[in-house]
Amino acid sequence: MRRVAEARGVKTRHVRNITNVDDKTIHGAQSAKESLEDFTLRWTKRFHEDCKHLGLLEPHVEPGAVSYIPE
Repeated sequence: MRRVAEARGVKTRHVRNITNVDDKTIHGAQSAKESLEDFTLRWTKRFHEDCKHLGLLEPHVEPGAVSYIPE
């Protein structure tokens, strides 16, 4: 959709959220005996590799949920 919009001259702002804290990631980090940050960073890197292999466009912004918990 973004490619089509941009090809037609529409300015876009692609935002993709990374959910780096939830029950599943907390449990996974505990099981792996890793910090939540290290655990989610490893999976985020794998996700980005998959996106690259699929030819997906990189988002303009990619916030992680942990950054917005205080808000």
